[in-house]
Amino acid sequence: MKRVDAKEAGLDPAALDDLVREAERTKSDALLVIVDGKVVVERYFGKPRSLIETMSATKSVVSMAIGRLVADGKIASVDVPLSTFFPDWRQGRKAKVTLKHVLTHTSGLEHGKGAGNLNKQKDRLAFVRKSAIVEEPGEKFSYNNEATQLLAGVVKAASGKPLDAYVAETIFAPLGIVEWQWAKDDAGNVQAFYGLALHARDLAKLGQVMLDKGRYGDARILPEQWVVASSTEAVPRSGHGLLWWLRYGPWTLELTTAKLDELKAAGFGAGAKLAPLVGKRYTTGVSAFWMDVGTRLEESERASLAAVIQRGIVPVAETPGPVIGFAADGWLGQHLLVIPDRRIVVVRQHREPKGQVADDAYNQAVGFFSLAKMMDRAARR
Repeated sequence: MKRVDAKEAGLDPAALDDLVREAERTKSDALLVIVDGKVVVERYFGKPRSLIETMSATKSVVSMAIGRLVADGKIASVDVPLSTFFPDWRQGRKAKVTLKHVLTHTSGLEHGKGAGNLNKQKDRLAFVRKSAIVEEPGEKFSYNNEATQLLAGVVKAASGKPLDAYVAETIFAPLGIVEWQWAKDDAGNVQAFYGLALHARDLAKLGQVMLDKGRYGDARILPEQWVVASSTEAVPRSGHGLLWWLRYGPWTLELTTAKLDELKAAGFGAGAKLAPLVGKRYTTGVSAFWMDVGTRLEESERASLAAVIQRGIVPVAETPGPVIGFAADGWLGQHLLVIPDRRIVVVRQHREPKGQVADDAYNQAVGFFSLAKMMDRAARR
């Protein structure tokens, strides 16, 4: 793959240097920035190049597998009921669940906050097939590892092959991806909600397919309409397509009259002092809003506002900026970012640590959640 420098790629060198420094600070194991098929950054920070678990970015690869099955005519459409693949789902609420509900996290299937309980199951597919539908399908977006695991069964039922074998044959082989690992549970089910380990360059190839609307060179890997659907918000304000996350430009914050009334109703007594801020729009980040708030409130009033916020009251109306791209994301900051307008693919990987608990605090420290924002800044040269 040809290499070019930041200027040749049309990127801001200083902003790109900032991104690389942040990648190093957050203990990245791999960072790739590819523009129009050319490598601008490839860093491994003194660590060996090897397979790295993509965590929940696996879900986005599974979405690609479903798209391929639709293209091959082995699945009629995403609107087919799951009972097409699971006959035991033909009764009650389960009969209402479609494949699209699973792909958009709106199935209503019972699930845990994380994957802890699911990971304890010896046969995770059997476990989720027996789980209840606790909310009306299609009504609520709720991130759902359990429902995603159903897709391992869908792929096997539709293709006659396990998920890993089907993906290897129809997606990996045409891309020249020959080394990978995919976790299975004790019953032999391939994991759909996590478990795929890839090299950084191979993960970037999947991003290139999505960037090129389903093509890789002369090969058609996915239908163009599948890529478009995957990278288009499926449920309002979910920031999510078909197991891919959308990335937005800077959000706008605004203190509205309705929000101010909500704060007052929750017990915040200094609302009148914030009334002059109603209608003011903040596009430079949350800090500017809080500076304005801080100059108007006494210390006790700031404490009162903080107490209201801690109870779950969001003090401002938030409006997302324009969509700049889409991404496959995973625990510990596994990121595959695609910015179509600038022809950019970015991969960032972080290995699960040995001898250290990878808890929420660790995830927050190494997750590199500013990646899309920093890459967007570098692209605005």
